[in-house]
Amino acid sequence: MSEARDECHIIGWKNLLGGSTWDLLMNRYECYSGGKTLSLSYTNYIGGSDFINHVKGGKSFDIAIGDREIMQKLAIAGRLTPLPPECVGDLLHNESYPNWLMQWALRHVDRTDATETHFAIPLRWGSSSILVKRDRHRKFHNATDARFLKSLIDEGARAALLNPGDFALSSLSFLASAANPNTPFMLTDEEFCEVGESLERLLNAGSTLVDDLSGFSENILDTEPDVIFCAGDWLLNDFSDKAQGLSWLEDRYIFPDIPDMEFAFFEMLGISSATKNLEASLLVTKILLSREFRQLLEKPTGVYQGNPTTFDSQGYGPGFTRIPVQETLSRARARLLPRNHEYSPKLDDWQRAWREFKLRAQGGGG
Repeated sequence: MSEARDECHIIGWKNLLGGSTWDLLMNRYECYSGGKTLSLSYTNYIGGSDFINHVKGGKSFDIAIGDREIMQKLAIAGRLTPLPPECVGDLLHNESYPNWLMQWALRHVDRTDATETHFAIPLRWGSSSILVKRDRHRKFHNATDARFLKSLIDEGARAALLNPGDFALSSLSFLASAANPNTPFMLTDEEFCEVGESLERLLNAGSTLVDDLSGFSENILDTEPDVIFCAGDWLLNDFSDKAQGLSWLEDRYIFPDIPDMEFAFFEMLGISSATKNLEASLLVTKILLSREFRQLLEKPTGVYQGNPTTFDSQGYGPGFTRIPVQETLSRARARLLPRNHEYSPKLDDWQRAWREFKLRAQGGGG
């Protein structure tokens, strides 16, 4: 008698599934499905740009785990299927999924009866800010406005920037907020030119661009830049584990109180509207979003450690103080796909500017 098997293909962030997380998914699936084996294939991507290329390439998937702004694009295009209300209810009531995180789920609210339809739910989340050299911060009178970053760059500040998977939004969000703190993801042509000018000045100042998370803290130690982009809990936790300790950063840098320079990002889980086995996809979704699985994601995996989703905890805030994670998310703004004032997509323009900056920063262009 042949073994009963269900197939499922997931596209998700690199290293999300492996070791204990893979074993948990396989074991729980067999248990909950009445003895069926899960035949799982998993496609890694290494950043938002890579994820977009996978999706644009027409590759099929049953479950996608990706940045909120890109998953929103998939939902609008009809490529995600609505999650059953009982699935969402089970998460909240039986799996201790926090309400403060569920509010960031991708949902549609019916205006006639106020019913909610969920298309994707956060599996992991993070936040990032900038750190500024103490002498630079004092020079600008302890500024608390986002345009302070542009002033720093105009003065020749040297920066360390992160380039995870060639995704422009990770670092360009900060320059966009400096150009227009009110609507950083809806810039005028003039404001976008200002972002380009800031990139040019960063190049001329000898700024460095690092492709991977693991090398970012080492680059900071080696170069001591004036400004550190994309400084989230993951970076501060990484410094805490180094011989120099977090005090090395605290002695040299300010974590400024500039809410317009704090961004939240989310890795959302959604089911493809073209899934070949909705029942299997729903069961895999249930396991991946379970409290048990999310607890595993909070453990360090190399340099990356997932922020808490299973209990109330604290993260880093201005002044390197510890603040409740709810306060972190209430302060930060979510990253969005950039558009112009006619609501036309502009991500390709941002990616093009970022690729040119990367080419020149890494010595590949004049």
